[in-house]
Amino acid sequence: YQIKLRSAQGFLLEGDQVQLQILLVDSDVEQDALAVALLNRFATDLGELAVWSEDPKLEKKRTEKLVTLIISPGSKR
Repeated sequence: YQIKLRSAQGFLLEGDQVQLQILLVDSDVEQDALAVALLNRFATDLGELAVWSEDPKLEKKRTEKLVTLIISPGSKR
């Protein structure tokens, strides 16, 4: 988690967007609420570096779900 967080901070400081995705397959498909909570926690931990306008999107496919959140750079510290 911390490695991904630091990588995302670096991208945001350079002015790039970050797209976070969690793929839920098989028995994990029912855990979509946990995936959304994790993405919200990640965005919150980025603090002032991140701006996101939408809640995480949930795409359902046959046997899997994809949870996506796009974060844009915010104000620099």
